[in-house]
Amino acid sequence: MNQEFQIRNATYSDLKHIKDLQNHHILHTDDIYSEDPKSDEEVLDWYESQKNDGFPIIVAEINGVFAGFANYGQFRKRPCYSTTVEHSVYLTKENRSKGLGSALMNELFDIARKHKIHAMMGGIDSKNQNSIEFHEKMGFEVVGKIPEVAYKKGRWLELVLMQKIL
Repeated sequence: MNQEFQIRNATYSDLKHIKDLQNHHILHTDDIYSEDPKSDEEVLDWYESQKNDGFPIIVAEINGVFAGFANYGQFRKRPCYSTTVEHSVYLTKENRSKGLGSALMNELFDIARKHKIHAMMGGIDSKNQNSIEFHEKMGFEVVGKIPEVAYKKGRWLELVLMQKIL
């Protein structure tokens, strides 16, 4: 079967899929440092805040079906950090290893460069070796590790900070 994928800006109709994907990661992985699933209101507030602040949320589809999303937003609030952003990329399990993650990241890079973003950061759980390797493949470098920075499901988690200079 020929699978065509498309990347486009997220719309309100994508929010249920985005919420479901994030909540899967919250409940079943350490990819998101939260134990509480996101509500419809939280995802809507995040979406509107991203749009109001001029930050992208992009969606990947295969044959018109939601396959994942990516975004970036403010890294820190102080003005001196305005050219640095923090990103996220999430794909549905069945759509990994198909080139979608790379396509989403490359689209984020293009958008960021158009907006004069200098650096993109990623925070990844130290046990998520697949994500660390993916980011290295995309040109990110490990710039730090923060041990015992979060506590989830009765254990301490270590955050790996990765950075790409655009």
